[in-house]
Amino acid sequence: MFGFGKKSPPKLVVPEGKTFFDTLNHTFDDVPVGAAPDHKIPTEKFLAASEDYVTMFTNHFQDVNNGVVFGRVLDDMTANIQKIRTAYLANPIEGEFLQDLVLKEQTMGLTGEDEKANTGLFWLVRALEFSVQAVINAMNEPDKTLSNNFQTAYAATLGKWHDAKASFAYGLLLKGVPYRKDFIPLLGADEAKLKSQALPYASSMQKVLDTLDPFVVNKIAAHIGKSKNK
Repeated sequence: MFGFGKKSPPKLVVPEGKTFFDTLNHTFDDVPVGAAPDHKIPTEKFLAASEDYVTMFTNHFQDVNNGVVFGRVLDDMTANIQKIRTAYLANPIEGEFLQDLVLKEQTMGLTGEDEKANTGLFWLVRALEFSVQAVINAMNEPDKTLSNNFQTAYAATLGKWHDAKASFAYGLLLKGVPYRKDFIPLLGADEAKLKSQALPYASSMQKVLDTLDPFVVNKIAAHIGKSKNK
């Protein structure tokens, strides 16, 4: 899972003149947020944007440090997307919106990992928050190392919900984040263009995550027995 082993050379597969964001077919701009008070989010559109983001990231950067850093996060996000999709496909009508899918599942008498929509959405939102904050930090703080960018993002997001064992494991992984000069060009050779696309993309994702966060904290966390550790 952690991908330790012989380091492979990174693959640069972003087309010339393009950036990572040009390769995405679905973005969080495509995910509408419903009207107050429920702010419902369409399950399929959210999953499509999440899948595209994770899949393209995996395809582009799985060889960076032989997947040591990114493999764990991407594997977890992929698994949680699949959990939500499994629950959605089992009940596509009542699960048209994420919030309805989760609340319906809570009435079904399921527990633990059988509550796929609940556990999947909880951890997917947390991981997406971590990844988008890492992107924002990397773009806005070029004077800092990527390792610092990622560690700060982790502490502010995903790390607040991890137990001591998971925090220790992630702490070790984040120390292995590659050098900026090795990683950023994999996102796109034109760093100015990259930043002009990355920050709006991050803003769109953050809007969706900010909408989901109160629901995740108030409706899911207590239900599955999760609380912030700091």
